[in-house]
Amino acid sequence: MTKEERLEKEMERDNRSMERISQSIMRIRASEKRLEAENKKKLRQLDAHNKIVMGGVIRSVLGREFEEGDDRRLFYFLKMQERNGHYFTKAMNRRDPEGNKNPNEGV
Repeated sequence: MTKEERLEKEMERDNRSMERISQSIMRIRASEKRLEAENKKKLRQLDAHNKIVMGGVIRSVLGREFEEGDDRRLFYFLKMQERNGHYFTKAMNRRDPEGNKNPNEGV
């Protein structure tokens, strides 16, 4: 086998290795995109769940069905509470001595 033939075989072997590596990279990138999409979906589901829970809490305190404009009135009420002394965030961030949120404090 001549030196030229040996070099050509080595180049072919290297090219096959590079192709396998490129395919592996493509599979990994596809997996990464799939996992990112799954994580985004889970975050959206969690966000939707949290909004539903908060809406249920507000509705139970309100004692009636939501009406047109209730969202705006609640928004401005909470903004006023924040402007006047951060009452809302203080109430929402209260914790018991072990560091757990204490939902019954101040009720």
